Amino acid sequence: MATQKPTPESCTREAWGRFAWLVIFGLALGWFEAAVVTYLRVAYYPDGLHFPLSPLPGKLLQVEFAREAASIVLLAAGARLAE
Repeated sequence: MATQKPTPESCTREAWGRFAWLVIFGLALGWFEAAVVTYLRVAYYPDGLHFPLSPLPGKLLQVEFAREAASIVLLAAGARLAE
């Protein structure tokens, strides 16, 4: 069974409220990510980014990969809750 496209009449106040909260979530997550990356750059590249970059220590690199994966999970969860 095919689902119907939402019409302007079917967009309820509740749907607009959910949309607003998802926008707020996305903006907050983006700001959070940018702040973390800024801190990492200052901590590990105090003289600025010059190529080739020096590699991060092994444990820190694992933490960075886990942080990026967690960010993707948060975005996916937000998208799922938007349904």
